[in-house]
Amino acid sequence: MRPSKPEAIWSQALLPSAAVVAIGLIIGCGPNTPAGKVKLTGTVTCDGKLLEGGVINFVAKQGTANGSAGISQKGGFTVFLVPGEYDVAVRDNSGMRPPDAANGPPIFIPRVVPERFTSADSSGLSVTAAAAADSKPVTIALESE
Repeated sequence: MRPSKPEAIWSQALLPSAAVVAIGLIIGCGPNTPAGKVKLTGTVTCDGKLLEGGVINFVAKQGTANGSAGISQKGGFTVFLVPGEYDVAVRDNSGMRPPDAANGPPIFIPRVVPERFTSADSSGLSVTAAAAADSKPVTIALESE
């Protein structure tokens, strides 16, 4: 049976192709974990309060499989790491920020994270990136003293 209108020909030819592309996008956009890595999620607190932004670095205790992640405004992070033990360093968003208003002064954001936590060598913090079945969210708790 032949369609009588050119629009019908195009819709019959393109509909199956569009469906395949849509299914591919849905499957391809999932939260896939890179091969050989595990997903580690967690939060960072400083003196009991969620850290509002920054960077968390993971330095492998053995090998060179390091990683880093941004810390959200609600203290959360997600990183993909090779399974193993890691020393941890945390940096906040301290320093100068552009002004809020045109021609306004730059804004200084004070340091929240104590200096010793900014290096994996001195932080005393460590985590284990476990196999996916054993993975649980971690809390990185920093204390000023």
